[in-house]
Parts: sequence; C-alpha cells; structure tokens
Amino acid sequence: MCIQVYCIKLCRSSISVQWIGFEDPESNIQKFEWCIGTMIYLCDIHEKEDAMLSNRIFKAHMDLPVNNSIYVTVFAYNNAGLSASASSRKTTVDTTPPVLIKEPSFMSLDQSDEVPSYQCDTSLLKLKWKFEEKESSIIEIRILIKNTRVGEELSNILVRDSIDYAIIPLSKKDMLRDGDSVVGVVSACNMARLCITKTTQSLIVDSSRPSQGGFSNPMRWTQIKDTYEVLVNWYGFSDEESGISYYYITADKTYSGFSLSNGTIEILGNRSSMSLAINTNSFNLTEGLVLTLWAVNGAGLASTSAKVTMRAIEYNYTSTSGHLEIERHSCHIHYCNNDCTCSVIGKKCTPEANVIKRCMQTSQSVNLIDENIIITNLNQNSGILSSGTCVEINFEKMNITAFHSVLRYEWSVGLQSELPGVGFYDEGDYPWKDIGLRMSDIECLPPHKHLENGETYIVYVKTWLSKSSFVTLLSNEFKIDTTAPFIKMGKHISVYKKHSTSKYGVRFIKNRNNSLCTKWDGVFSDGKRNISCYFIMLGTQSKGEPVLTSLVSELYIISMLIPFTTFIYIYLLTLT
Repeated sequence: MCIQVYCIKLCRSSISVQWIGFEDPESNIQKFEWCIGTMIYLCDIHEKEDAMLSNRIFKAHMDLPVNNSIYVTVFAYNNAGLSASASSRKTTVDTTPPVLIKEPSFMSLDQSDEVPSYQCDTSLLKLKWKFEEKESSIIEIRILIKNTRVGEELSNILVRDSIDYAIIPLSKKDMLRDGDSVVGVVSACNMARLCITKTTQSLIVDSSRPSQGGFSNPMRWTQIKDTYEVLVNWYGFSDEESGISYYYITADKTYSGFSLSNGTIEILGNRSSMSLAINTNSFNLTEGLVLTLWAVNGAGLASTSAKVTMRAIEYNYTSTSGHLEIERHSCHIHYCNNDCTCSVIGKKCTPEANVIKRCMQTSQSVNLIDENIIITNLNQNSGILSSGTCVEINFEKMNITAFHSVLRYEWSVGLQSELPGVGFYDEGDYPWKDIGLRMSDIECLPPHKHLENGETYIVYVKTWLSKSSFVTLLSNEFKIDTTAPFIKMGKHISVYKKHSTSKYGVRFIKNRNNSLCTKWDGVFSDGKRNISCYFIMLGTQSKGEPVLTSLVSELYIISMLIPFTTFIYIYLLTLT
C-alpha cells in the first residue's frame, strides 16, 4: 500500500491527500477514513473523517501547526468490518519562502571569484547564487536573463532542482552586442509554492579592444642627478563601452624589453601623461629609447600596443634638459618578419633588399605541446570551451628554462591540423598577436564570426629567441560545445530490480532491502559526444529534496537500500 501526501497553497489552511494500493478482492472496500496526527497512526491534529470510496481528499479552512511533524493516516474498511491502515511519510507546514544566502551575481568566465561589472564574451553567461530552505524543499529555480538596453528577454530557464549556479549559452540570434547591459533574475520556490526573487547587478558587454592611440611629439626630458625624468604624453586610446581602466608602459633599448623602466609600469585611470624615470647609468642620450604603451578596458581586453623609438634632439653634454622626438622613418627593423617602430599603424616596415632575413623555426619546436599553456575560460576540469567567441590564455608557468633568452611572445588560435589562425582570423589577416613579454591575453571574435560548434582548436605560442629564430609551442587541444545535451524523443529512464532477468520498468517493490538499477542508455545525446558525466538524484517526492545524489560517468547505477516511503523519483542531469 502506498500513500502520497502533498500540500497546496500555503499548506497551513488546506491539505490535499492522495492514496493508492488498498485492495480487497473478497468483499470489496466499503469506505475510507483519514486523519492527521503528529505520529503515524495517530489522529491528534484532525480526527477521523469519512472519505467514502474516494482515493483523494481536499480539506480547506484548517489551522495546521507550523514547524511540527505531520502524518496522514488512511483507514480502509471492507464489507466484513475488517480494516487496514497506512500512514504517509512525514511532512511539515511551510509558511516562509526560501532564505537568501548569497546574492545572485554573474561569474567571471576565467573561474576567478571576482564579480565582474563588464564582460567581453558575447555568447555565454555564468551566474551563481545560494538559497536555503530548511522547512520543506526548493523544488524549482527560474532564471531570467534580460537585456535592459533593448528591453528584451534573452533566456527564461526553469530548473526543477536546487542548484546554485548556471552556465547559459546564447544562441546566434540572441548573442549580445557591444554596449548591451544584462541582468539576471533568479527565483527560488519551495514546496509550499512560496518564492523569493533576486536580481543581479548589471553586466555590460564589451568584446572589442580599446582603440589604439599613439605618443605625442616631442617629449621633454630633464636630468636630475643620475636620473632622466621623461614626460611621456599620449593620445587616442579610447573605449566607448567599458572605458579605459589602466595603461601599461615599458621602456627599453630593444623592441619588447622593459629594463629601463624596471619592468612594466601600471598607470591607473584614463590619463594621457606620466613622468618616467630612467637611470643615466643605463641609458645614453645618443641611443634610441623604445617606448611601448597599451590600454586595458573594463572588460579586461588590451589594445594593440603603441610603440615608438625616441631620440634626443638639440642637446650637448652639458645640457640638463631637452626634447625627445619620435623617429618616424628609416628606423631599425627589429625582427625578420619586418616588425619595427616607425611603420604605419597595422603595417610592417619594408626592408632593404640587402638586409632581408629569413625567419627560422628551431627544430626543437615541431608540434611540441606544453601543458602549461592554459586556456583559462575552459569549463572547469575539462577540455571543453562553451564560449563561441572568446579564447583567454595564460602561460606564466610555461617552461622557458631551456631557452637562453626570450625576446617576446606572439600567440594565435586555429583549427586542429590547420595553420595557425585558420578558423579564427579572417583570411589575409596576420594570424599572430604580439603581446611583448606578457604571458596572458584574451582574444574575442568580431560580431560576424564565431567558433564552430563541435570543432577542435589549438592555441599556439611563438617564443622569439633572436631576431630571426623562434620556438612554437602548442596547447592541448580543446573542443567547442555551445549547446546543452537533449533528451531523445521517445526515450525514458527505466528502473528494474538488481537481480531481475527483465530489464523493463518496475513500479512496486515488496522488499525494502531490494536494490534498484536504473538504465538510461540512448536517452541523452549531445550530438558531439561531449557528455562528461551524469548527475543522478533519488528522492521520495516529485521535485523535492533528494535523499541520494551522485555523479556517475557510466550509464548504470545501483541504488542503496530503498527508503521506506510511498514513492521514489529518479532524476538525471547531464554535464558537458
């Protein structure tokens, strides 16, 4: 015999009861009675009441106790005057909604704990929150994503489980645009249908790098004891969507070094000048001073670097001040790929015929994989990227001890088994991104492009060892998956006894010591074979708090002892 009890509305003034399983083939059932008590088979809250031959009742205008255990007992009588009874599982009256533990917020895509105000990815959103329900159970979470700039709903997801985070891929038609502002509205409802709703702070989208600026000409220098104070001015760096958060500047005699500035200098705020101190023992005014400057916007994207060679003009050895002027032509070509500091923006210098050098990749870098080249926005503990537009890398732990010296880095992304840049950059574009001696960067595709779902990509890091030689290292391959798994039409989860010869579904178990098997092969599909594991939940009530949860990678799981209850429900979630 089985009884199922569930509450509707507030559950304090009404109760709905349903039962099944009573049978009497000899004299038939004459009537049912039901009552409510604080223990099984006890009727101390509501006395016995006739239900006639119905197998369900609804009772209104009640005053049920709050935060007390409540049991419903049903008595069945046959025409011979004999009776049988059964009690429901424990339930409680819940008059309060779930409690907020942690405010809903958008998550950084690089797995950090920072709550972002801006995001460069236009294809993916991640949210987290925390609700708690002690009196009953959280039975559903609703997630609503709104684009407040255009007044549209992008996503409305109902999750019938008490989860505390979500990864939401956006379809191509719903992909965000630069300047869009989105909020997430998260609602949690308990079994009494009481809900709490909270809204995230706005998240502004900016997928484009800041506009590249340049250095102002000339720059004034002043010698104070053993230091040259150079007043560096710049112009033209801008970002409409998320603004300029800070600049970085380096100074050296070489193309990508930073020895004269003692490392990379961070300049907070959207400024246009700074004073740069250079030791006179390290730099002579007869030499060229290479300055490199780039801006970083609120979404973490760095601009293309502005790079110039400055030379002192109209000075003598007794001068204590003067000017530096930008070298605009006939500058030195620093690398065999014709990189220099005086070319037109976005272009390279044209070498003289007698000084053309051939770039040589060292033999030690042929298809060499370095596991320390990390794609930081991959799904956690997987080789899957859910973003359809952005790749974020970090190779600070890359092993460079085997190299005598490193002059700079370039990096690229491309389809596996293709040349660097293929499948990521437009045909004809230079496929390498120069990041100097930085060891991290983000690259996002423009609105007309996207990473191909189901394809495999690789990140390439080109390490320059001299002006004409380099080593190219590869990351581990990663696959693009921008869609959630789905349930195949006509497929379902089947449950059967452990030692049963039949693998078909079972509805009743006589012995609570029986073990159950559940089978779901062929039920879920991802199309790209990217299902990494299954999350199985076993509970005593539909949509209620599970009594057993487990992560499994196989298609079968054997349950523990079956709880003494009226029903068990099995739910499955898939993770990619």
